[in-house]
Amino acid sequence: MKTFATLLLLTILLFTCAFLPLAAQMAGMPDAYFGEKGTTWIDLGEGPDADPVMKLLEDGKILLVGAGQEDTVKGIALVRLLPNGLRDKSFGEAGKSFVPLKGKVADMALQRDGKIVLAGREFNGKNDDFVALRLDASGKLDATFNATGQKRLALEGTEEVQSLCIQDDGRIVLVGHTYTGSWADRNFAVVRLNPDGSEDATFGKQGRKIVDISRYDYASGVCVQPDGRIVVAGHSRSGTFNEFVAFRLDANGKEDLNFASQGVFRKHAGKEHDHCVGLAISGSRIFLAGHTKTGGASHNFDFVAMALHLNGQPDSSFGSQGLKIIDTGGVDYAADLLVQPDGRLLVAGSSGGKFAVIRFTGQGKPDPGFGNGGIAFLDMKGGRTDFASCAELQSDGKILVGGSAGSGVAIARLEGNPYLPGQESVLAFDWKRPVSQVRETYMRMNLAPGFFLQVWVPGSELIAAGTLTRVGGKSFIPVQAAIQRHAYFALGSDFKMTLIWDMRGGIHYYVNGVYLKTEASAR
Repeated sequence: MKTFATLLLLTILLFTCAFLPLAAQMAGMPDAYFGEKGTTWIDLGEGPDADPVMKLLEDGKILLVGAGQEDTVKGIALVRLLPNGLRDKSFGEAGKSFVPLKGKVADMALQRDGKIVLAGREFNGKNDDFVALRLDASGKLDATFNATGQKRLALEGTEEVQSLCIQDDGRIVLVGHTYTGSWADRNFAVVRLNPDGSEDATFGKQGRKIVDISRYDYASGVCVQPDGRIVVAGHSRSGTFNEFVAFRLDANGKEDLNFASQGVFRKHAGKEHDHCVGLAISGSRIFLAGHTKTGGASHNFDFVAMALHLNGQPDSSFGSQGLKIIDTGGVDYAADLLVQPDGRLLVAGSSGGKFAVIRFTGQGKPDPGFGNGGIAFLDMKGGRTDFASCAELQSDGKILVGGSAGSGVAIARLEGNPYLPGQESVLAFDWKRPVSQVRETYMRMNLAPGFFLQVWVPGSELIAAGTLTRVGGKSFIPVQAAIQRHAYFALGSDFKMTLIWDMRGGIHYYVNGVYLKTEASAR
């Protein structure tokens, strides 16, 4: 039965594709319904030096934060966009808000109540300190956070926050590095704040934890596991070159020596320097992303993705012993890491002066159903100054990528693939086996009112044809939009294929819950 089901599945896919036009909106292509032909341009006031970070709000609006300036005052600018990429003029002044700051914001997180938490560095007149700010949903400083809306922390000397996350209980975890004297003496620094901005005395030493891995320690990501343990990732020096590192703290800030080897995961990916830029935890896996210098030219970097088990050991089912290096043909710099609900991994960054996004399967292979062989390039027309710095995933599977481009900031949206809904929202079907005819039998599956799948089986031979048809016609148009346009059917006892129709008539194929491909339906 399994062999029969496999043949049935392949035939369905082959013959349905015969009805599809070539102009399909494939995953990885620019979304023409966003901004101007898939891109929105924004001026934050600092030109290409804005280094933006981005978050997607629950209502689908997009919040972008970066370096800004008003008159001669430097600070941070916040811009909110509508889901279609246009400026949301109900936010701040004509869609923009400004907060003075003698420093830079490196990361952003959203509280459940809609408040905005920012973190980075601020100059104190001599060197930089950790800084965290909280704004209300309108973009104004929140006076319930440390009385001023801002919290500055001097640790050991010069320090900078690179990443933050918010625990389920509202406490805020900041991760970065600190050093006194030489840049080579950097150490990892972790700080936890209470929801009101005060330092959490139950964590580390009065809310602070310094971790010395080696020289040139650099933090780039932090995630909190469901059990409250905190995973931190970055890179550190090993001999002559940097390597990827990760470590874990318990809920009170004590190093977890059961993680990886003696509490620290280390991996040298390339031939020379490694740079870790992102960390994510999904299910039973920890993902790291970055880039590595593979030798040769001075800027010959390639993309890197890694997968670990929750105990810090490499996941051998991903790439080669948990590691995958991708050379796109250009100079590659990773900037952000996302995990889709279906387990696929997205690494966003830049390549050869263009925005670039790579999608990996759960096994660490470039996803052939995305872009060109798993890679999508976006030419922002800014020359070699185009560098992506952030990415976000929409609930419909579309991908937002933002960064510096030319003389300003650009956000692009790529087509993705919708995620499978819960089984309770999937349409039911009928599987009917009519009586044998002269030379063939057929199976007909009613997917929804007015839709059925019909497959001909000529005797005991291989399947000859399969069509998805609307009763009385030959098109694939969606019906009953109120039922979310989903349908699935079982193929034998081992296979299930799901079809999802999107708002513009695209058909997305899943097999056993795993995304397979996207095509556009004929109308």
